[in-house]
Amino acid sequence: MRKRRTEDLALLGLVLAATINCASGASAFPRPNTGIAVAVPASAKPGSNTTITVIAARDLDLQQVAIAMTSESNYMIRGHRFFKVNGNGPWEFSFPIPEEALGDVTIFATGKRRGEKASDLVSESVTLPIDLGTARLTELIFDNPAGWTVDPQPASPHVIGKFSDGVTRNVSSVKLGTTYASSDVKIAKFDEKGNLYCLAEGSTTLLASYGGMKAQIVLKVGRRP
Repeated sequence: MRKRRTEDLALLGLVLAATINCASGASAFPRPNTGIAVAVPASAKPGSNTTITVIAARDLDLQQVAIAMTSESNYMIRGHRFFKVNGNGPWEFSFPIPEEALGDVTIFATGKRRGEKASDLVSESVTLPIDLGTARLTELIFDNPAGWTVDPQPASPHVIGKFSDGVTRNVSSVKLGTTYASSDVKIAKFDEKGNLYCLAEGSTTLLASYGGMKAQIVLKVGRRP
């Protein structure tokens, strides 16, 4: 059975060419009274660069900032990216948004004070919506093998969408609005998070819906030899 390998996706998202600008007057958002804060644009387009700004309270002298980027669609951005800094900013970090980006990206930062061994400052999370522009969904596909086994552990269906800009994107997450159903819930069923449970031997049809389109696959469930 095919499960999403979020560990591999995490590493993929860290191949980011980031540039830092110590722009003392460039920040368009208020300096926090304590800790650190993050600002992002109103939206970002796949395949473009976006600027993430980090700023610290005036009484702080930081030596390191780390930015964490996570995606509900699990397409590839996860983990931390570390940068050496001085003072309290603001600092601007330019990141490329991958072409397969979809949904919202959640971003937060941590900061390490000068002379400290650990990063004890954590910003509030901010959301960066991904704007697909004129790209539209053209096809929805279940990208899973047909033969699975009875297993008490949940499995993750993998559903991909083909878009008019020529990019294939992962639309598996229910947080993107994807819904799932099984024609025989005694054989296999989904929970509210989109996890699939194979319960008994037999066959059932799985249905996924996203963006006004539907995809289906016949799931054959057996027992391990």
